[in-house]
Amino acid sequence: METNKGKRKKSSPLNSWEHPKKSSITIREVINRTAGDDYGFSYQVLIPAKFAGKRMRRQFKEKEVAFAWAKEQHEQLLQHGQHHYNLTGYQSKDAFNALEILEGFDITLSQAAEFAKLHLNPPAGDISVLELTATLIEEKENRNLRSRSINDIRSRLGIFSRNFGSRLVKEISQTEIEEWLNNFTDLSVRSIINYRLCLSSFFNYAVNKGFRVDNPVQKIPIPKIDWKPPVILKVTQAEDLVLHAAKTDEDMGLLPLVALGLFAGLRSTEIYRLDWSVIDLERKLLTVGPQIAKKRQLRVMDLMDNCVAWLQLCHNKKGKVAPAKSYINFAKLTNQAGFPHWGGNYSNAMRHSFGSYYYALTSDSSKTAAMLGHRSSDQMLFDHYRSLASRTEGGKYFSILPANAEQSVVAFNPLD
Repeated sequence: METNKGKRKKSSPLNSWEHPKKSSITIREVINRTAGDDYGFSYQVLIPAKFAGKRMRRQFKEKEVAFAWAKEQHEQLLQHGQHHYNLTGYQSKDAFNALEILEGFDITLSQAAEFAKLHLNPPAGDISVLELTATLIEEKENRNLRSRSINDIRSRLGIFSRNFGSRLVKEISQTEIEEWLNNFTDLSVRSIINYRLCLSSFFNYAVNKGFRVDNPVQKIPIPKIDWKPPVILKVTQAEDLVLHAAKTDEDMGLLPLVALGLFAGLRSTEIYRLDWSVIDLERKLLTVGPQIAKKRQLRVMDLMDNCVAWLQLCHNKKGKVAPAKSYINFAKLTNQAGFPHWGGNYSNAMRHSFGSYYYALTSDSSKTAAMLGHRSSDQMLFDHYRSLASRTEGGKYFSILPANAEQSVVAFNPLD
């Protein structure tokens, strides 16, 4: 396949090759020697003057790289002839330096140039972070994305734009983004993950629109969250909260919000969108429509007996379940009920309490998932609600009833 000229030169222990075969391009071993000491071999490629106009030598540390370069030179000669060597001294040196940089990457100069061209001149041209953010948000609005989701994107990308807004999207590197995320020392791990997710979606959008050829966020590691059991209310705490809501219902109108949170497990965002027209107290059914549900999927829930009992006490059963600016009065209510810092650990305590006590009472993961709007295989269900309460506590929780309903309402019994 290759002629080993070293075999004809008995006096020299060094090898030489013609590569490719019949190309007249020679590769020979060269001893690296300094001050009389040997430091291994290099490999010198010799191109005859008949090809390059003058004899050319290039030396490589690795044999494989020398052979690859010799092959590439021969291919270029076949394609372009001697014009291949009509380079200025600077161009020739630059090409040689580029080949050294590419050593070990199994890529030619032409392929490297095409790669650089795509990165420097993406198909759709140049656009700044601010401009692409505006385009993305407009597209989300046209697709009828919920205002809360749009506001979240606008907020996170707005903060990102404080540092990168005027920069071209194609220029921003993985290292820069990683350093930016690492500066959020005052945020929780969950918040940092949410920022990373938002940026990853942003750069995926840039790739899909042709403003980049890669997503620099993909290789940034996702921070790990140390799992902590969610905070749930004790049975006595849940009773205090719903009793305070009932006492102040005429003034604050918070009883339906508390009852549906504690005894139906609805998300607060779902309750704020809910209308009394979807609650059927006679049939003990609640319909959470796709325009309300977080995942835009219809779910019909069987209301617990004690939830129905508390809802029957509500003064106003028309229009929105939660009155305007309920969150202000809810802060007052939780303070009166003995939770002055509800917004911290207790922010999702009503929903978590429902899920924990319902799962403890029924031992039915599929039904619990359906009630909460999760998939039945959702690991979040088990992470959040398993083993946080006992079956006995579950029975007590769903036996929390208004005083005037104790004789007429039978608490939920999963064995019935």
